[in-house]
Amino acid sequence: MKNNFALISLYSTSNLGVRFLTSYLRSQGFDVSVIFFKDMFFNDVEKPTSKEKDFLINILKKINPGLIGISVGCSALSKIAKEITIIIKSQLDAPVIWGGAHATILPEESIITADFVCAGDGEMSLKKLLTSLNGSQSDISTIPNLWFKKNGSIISNKIEPVDNTFCNLPFPDYSNEKKFFISENTIKETDPFREAPWLYVTITSKGCRYLCTYCSNNLFMKASGGKKGYIRRRSADSVIDELVAIKKMIPGIRMIQFIDDEFASDIDWVIEFSKRYQKEINLPFWCFYHPFGIIEGSIKHLKKVGLKHVQIGLQTGSAYVRKKIFHRPESDKAVYSAVQLLNKNGVTPKIDLIFDNPFETEATREEAVKFLLKLKRPIHFHLFSLMHFPKTRLTERALNEKLISEKDVEGEGDKALSQSFFTQDYPRPKSEFFWICITSLIDKSFIPKSLILNLSKNQWLKKNPKALYYFANVANLIRLGQIGTAAALRGELTFSFVKKYINHFVNLGT
Repeated sequence: MKNNFALISLYSTSNLGVRFLTSYLRSQGFDVSVIFFKDMFFNDVEKPTSKEKDFLINILKKINPGLIGISVGCSALSKIAKEITIIIKSQLDAPVIWGGAHATILPEESIITADFVCAGDGEMSLKKLLTSLNGSQSDISTIPNLWFKKNGSIISNKIEPVDNTFCNLPFPDYSNEKKFFISENTIKETDPFREAPWLYVTITSKGCRYLCTYCSNNLFMKASGGKKGYIRRRSADSVIDELVAIKKMIPGIRMIQFIDDEFASDIDWVIEFSKRYQKEINLPFWCFYHPFGIIEGSIKHLKKVGLKHVQIGLQTGSAYVRKKIFHRPESDKAVYSAVQLLNKNGVTPKIDLIFDNPFETEATREEAVKFLLKLKRPIHFHLFSLMHFPKTRLTERALNEKLISEKDVEGEGDKALSQSFFTQDYPRPKSEFFWICITSLIDKSFIPKSLILNLSKNQWLKKNPKALYYFANVANLIRLGQIGTAAALRGELTFSFVKKYINHFVNLGT
């Protein structure tokens, strides 16, 4: 068996799992090639063309790997992953292993198509599998998190509880070594991040303390044998060392995004991080926090060293929906206080809100708008459409109550590929469309709240929300101009930024 491994990242050029895995396997002496097969930016997913699939097969034949990995980042991509796997197996002799979110949540489905499935953290499992396939170790029945086929049967090895391996991994790989990017009917031998390095995305921790019903996080922890609420956090020095290295490698980075489910609120960690960040990195950044994690001491330190905004996954302004439907613990008072604290320290709250929720009623939508109108500006909303991910408690409840069907669940459906962010062309009831348009106006500081409240009571607009949509879209364009001007004055506006983000910002509510 050959010692080289080809790893395919489906529709994600920022795929941190692939980048960490590449670094680790290379550090262990394995020959790794990475193929970024197309990219997904908000709602712009296009299925692969025949020419792109030919590029993929040709480059795999050139690499001639002993094992081919496919990272399936969400269940909506599983049909594309299946199609590609079938093509690969018809053209090459190498076995195929699936990993990523979909493989972790639905290994029993994934193994039908793939030869192997890694359900959970993959670094140790892939190392052991590659070693075994190379003849150094023949028994794969002891490799944790691995599913495979043997004599017509499907074998699932034991799940290994998550540990702190993540905290000690080599930094994610952004070199150009053996990297390929297939997109728009072309293939380039390069790491695609280097073509538009405006925003650098990284992570300081894995895990989440909360058990929101719509989210797959608790499924990941269960599938990986972890405890609920278990957080694995890298040291502050590790994070800063990574950023120092990437700044030296790619000088064009203008901003950092930390995509932890919740950035650190431990004051000692924050202080240690802040001291080095200001001195050695000195770039604007943003991160995610739960309202409970927004503590004045931490926010003050982070603001001084470059924190621009905090993204909060509130999901709805309705306390009833948050508590009874989403099982989120925060009260209206906690949310209000968190937003007020951020504003007080000059940090903009960016609030995620979910729509197209079949459990919502006219009363809960009105309740949500009334609460959101109480929040102090400046604020910024991100409007999402609810995704029914496989096996989540909310999906199972919606199925049991017959509010959705199996075709609405991601994997059977592929809504996540076209409606992750709200767009007005998606079929939805007029009442839902109306409340989305009203909500999108609330974060526009130049629109009086009294006007928005009056519009929310207008019966004609409820029956004719398209008129409200045009007004909201004009407001969005005004805000786009404000954002662009401010970014230009700060020296953060680049051609690559404009090219990549312009279509996103003109969509309603983003």
